[in-house]
Order: sequence, then structure tokens, then C-alpha cells
Amino acid sequence: MNDEDLELMKRRMHEASGRRASKGKGTRAPETSIEKVERDRDRQDSRAKGARFENETAKKWSRWSGEHLRRTPQSGGWSNARFGVTGDIVCDKKRFPFSIECKAREGWALDDLITGVRCDDERSVRQWWLQTLRQCPDGKTPLLVFKRNRGPVLVMMRSIDWQRIMLRQPAIGDYVPAIKTYVDDAEVVVLSQDLFHGHCEYNKSLRIGLKGRGDGYA
Repeated sequence: MNDEDLELMKRRMHEASGRRASKGKGTRAPETSIEKVERDRDRQDSRAKGARFENETAKKWSRWSGEHLRRTPQSGGWSNARFGVTGDIVCDKKRFPFSIECKAREGWALDDLITGVRCDDERSVRQWWLQTLRQCPDGKTPLLVFKRNRGPVLVMMRSIDWQRIMLRQPAIGDYVPAIKTYVDDAEVVVLSQDLFHGHCEYNKSLRIGLKGRGDGYA
């Protein structure tokens, strides 16, 4: 887009905004900048990207578990324990043990968990994990599924829950590559989603091992 086209777009946006202006707001100049257009477009792209990732995650966890999972309506806007809907992914069977939060974002690094950099930023892994814990109801196991562009899908869970899964499925052994670290003095585990699905079998034993473990960091 050249300078002439840009100026033409600005003029048309200004004229259109002026026609739609309501009474009493004539003294307020309408925001018609290209920056606003780009900001709105980025916001829409981010929402669309998040929705695609949630749908992909629901399909993959459905294939792994054999349960029917789907993206929560309104991108998690319905997430409320009162209505039996929690996290970004919802399952139609109460026996499904996980409450899953999904994040497909840029600008984060696992290093932040160790260095404390951006720990209070809403785009940090720490804040995503704390949100996952807050939204997890009693009787469910909190699970954060996250990624960035061209990167692997990762899973974060409490270390105690990962240990319970390993005890119930001895074939896993200790050879699954995973990172252990701490978030607010509580140990968590981060591993590849593909490795999790490849080494963990969804069965009654796994569900029993995780039953009733939605109580914070316990």
C-alpha cells in the first residue's frame, strides 16, 4: 500500500466515522488511525488463533482418551464450575479427570519460570499456570496445554499428578523427557504433549489415580 492509498483510506474512514457519530459526541474526534485498524486486526487474529488451537487440542485429547471433548463455547467465557464447565476444553463425561487450559501465544519462554522475568506479565507461563489452578474445580486435575508458533505443544501439570500417573502405569518408567521446576514453591512438570499421549494410556487405572486431585497444589 503506497502513501496515496493510505491517505485515501484515512479520509474514507474519517468520513464514515463522522456520519455514524451520535449526538453529543461531536466534540470528540473519532479514532480512525491505521494503528487502530491494525490493533483490531491483531486482536481478531489472536482470537482466531486461540480458537483454532483449542479445537485442535480438543480433537487430540479426544483421540487419546476416546471421550468426546470440545472447545468451551465463547473461548472459555462459559468456564464456570457452577455450570459444570471449566477450562478451555469441556468433556461430556464427568469421569474425564482433567481441567484443560489452552494458550497459543508468543513472547514467552520457559526460562521465565527459572529467572522470574515477566513473572507478573499476563503473557507469562507462570500467570497461565496460576489461571489454570484457579479455574480447576475440586475433583479435577489442572492441566496447561501451551505453545508458540512453530514450536511443539507442551503440557504442564503438577509433579505429584505426574508421579501418580507413573505409579499407575509402570511401563512409563523414568525415561520420558520432562522438565521439573517450581512455580511459587510448588513443583511442576513440563513435557511434550505428544510424549504424554504416546506413553500414557487413558484407562480406569489412570482415572482412579487422579480422582479427587483438584485441590490446588496438594
